[in-house]
Amino acid sequence: MDAAETCIDGITNVNLEIDSESLAKKTITITNITSRNKPAGYDVAIKAMKRLKDLGYQVRWYVLGEGEQRKNLEKKIEALGLENDFLLLGTVENPYPYYAQSDLYVHAVRFEGQGIAVLEAQTLGCPVIVSDFCSSREQIENGKYGISCEFTPESIAFCIERLLKDEGLRKKLGQMALVKEVPKGQEKIFSELFE
Repeated sequence: MDAAETCIDGITNVNLEIDSESLAKKTITITNITSRNKPAGYDVAIKAMKRLKDLGYQVRWYVLGEGEQRKNLEKKIEALGLENDFLLLGTVENPYPYYAQSDLYVHAVRFEGQGIAVLEAQTLGCPVIVSDFCSSREQIENGKYGISCEFTPESIAFCIERLLKDEGLRKKLGQMALVKEVPKGQEKIFSELFE
């Protein structure tokens, strides 16, 4: 482990570069992971982030994963002045420390089968917001384990804002996610998370 890493509950934590000024302002950290290809929806997530910043929220959004849309997304991020707030970290060897240190996991995608990243975030106790599509509804079970939003910047920002304002709900969703039963056939994958 290098100096920027610590270990909590067997999960190596990486320094998410949250400086003391951000901590003093109570910056909320959001994470998501997927390939940054067109169907993923980062163009919409960037606009949602802009809305949150315009409303005065101290939020930093970490995007893990790589895709062919990186250059286009970097231009959009720069055009909206979000270079220090919407961070494209690329591929990381171990995403679990990011989940564990995040206040929210936002899975804003156009469509997808059952999102493994959503399950991973839930397993690590991270409250989740997912865009509304069939398999995401199953993962959050009508609000029991997360919040569903329409796939628009307005709806994504509204749902994030809702959890920023309601710390009790945010904590409840994280606690419920921790006790959620792992889907059949995926027990081995998730047991390895904690080894």
